[in-house]
Amino acid sequence: KDDAPALAILDWMMPGMTSQTVNGIPNGALYVRLWTRIGANWFFNDYSYTVSVIGDDYPWKSSTADSVNSYTHFYTRECTDFVAWRMNRDTGHTSPTSFWFTDWMPNSSNVWGNAVSWEAHATTLGYRVDSSPAVGAVAYFSFGHVAYVESINADGSVNVSEYNYNLNHLYGYRTNVKNVTAFIHIVH
Repeated sequence: KDDAPALAILDWMMPGMTSQTVNGIPNGALYVRLWTRIGANWFFNDYSYTVSVIGDDYPWKSSTADSVNSYTHFYTRECTDFVAWRMNRDTGHTSPTSFWFTDWMPNSSNVWGNAVSWEAHATTLGYRVDSSPAVGAVAYFSFGHVAYVESINADGSVNVSEYNYNLNHLYGYRTNVKNVTAFIHIVH
């Protein structure tokens, strides 16, 4: 086996534990299989991790600000449209015609609307809304803003990617953000 030396090192570092990559990195996801030896028997668990790049990957960054995005039904270059993009991206829906997260989710008579209403709407739809940060969660601010959680710091603050935080309709990245009202767990 090609990876026998690496597996021997893992077995020496963590007796009875080893891992292997399963299926490479399709669609930005990394699949890992963790093997555990209990006695003479081997057992495994499969895990998947979303691999993404921090930065402005928003497809409509050159669009006219506040025009209606015909795919998400949010206003372009606003925080809500950027977060909708990230929810779609994180689930592998990067073709606009395949988007599942839109303003009209679950239907056109029950919309997400402006960011100020996202906490209540998410709760109504049964999504988990709490004070626990998670990578990929929506950071909700009661003053009417949402952002995408990129990472969590040791002190519990978060680093976020966002659009239109300074009302400039541009991408921004903020670090050590502590004033998040709640975290909405739509995908993660």
